[in-house]
Amino acid sequence: RKARPAGKVHDGMASCDAKGPPDAVSLDELRRALPTGTWRRCLQDYHTRFTADLALSWAGQGSEEEDSGSSCSAGVCQVVVSQRARVDGWHGSDPMTTGSTVWDSALMLALFMQDFPSKLAGLRVVELGSGTGLAGLLARRFGAAEVVLTDLPSMQELLQENVLRNFPGDEQQRVSARPLVWQDVGTTAWLKDGHTFDLVLMSDVLYHESAVQPLLTALAGLAAAKTSEGRLRGLWAQELHRPEHVEPARAALRSAGWGLEPLRAARDG
Repeated sequence: RKARPAGKVHDGMASCDAKGPPDAVSLDELRRALPTGTWRRCLQDYHTRFTADLALSWAGQGSEEEDSGSSCSAGVCQVVVSQRARVDGWHGSDPMTTGSTVWDSALMLALFMQDFPSKLAGLRVVELGSGTGLAGLLARRFGAAEVVLTDLPSMQELLQENVLRNFPGDEQQRVSARPLVWQDVGTTAWLKDGHTFDLVLMSDVLYHESAVQPLLTALAGLAAAKTSEGRLRGLWAQELHRPEHVEPARAALRSAGWGLEPLRAARDG
């Protein structure tokens, strides 16, 4: 297979044991690899892609990260996430059943947030379909005031693990995980009194057609439940592997009053 500059290779083999070295991804190297397509995680072997921890690093920017709870050493900051979810006692590493995989769209969203921290600064953020929570954790690193990671109840253990791993102690008051079933957003206990989120994060949330209507329901419910000033906004990174599902979702969002603006496109080489 092609080499992927953003991944770490040991003795000619990509790290594949979740107990061994993580899959090390540098945002700087990833950015340089964009024109070639060799940055894609689908080029990794199964274990590296689905079960190894992922460590995402970037060059620090001085004291700015300190206010966001960032752990930086020698000018390098990082977020490390586990991809090993357990569902009903089964090792849920299969991305089709648990959503616990870091997909390419999350990496693209990471680059965008790094390039435009002003779009996050001081905002209260909720992430839908968090999976590992990588995008939401990075949002806090890049300046969001508060982040709530959401996913199905079965994903809460993994999300809590990744929050604790990256934001120990008092920082957990600003980064938390909550269960959210999209179609039940209107009856979710922690949202019953409304919310004050400013921004919704989403990355690769549409693969199966069955997810389209629940996602639309969740977004409509969140928009209606906002109690603070200002309109609810969103950042959505989506690979177009199922355009027949994405395009109807876009059309439905426009019909519901959401303004959609393409911000960036990345070719897969």
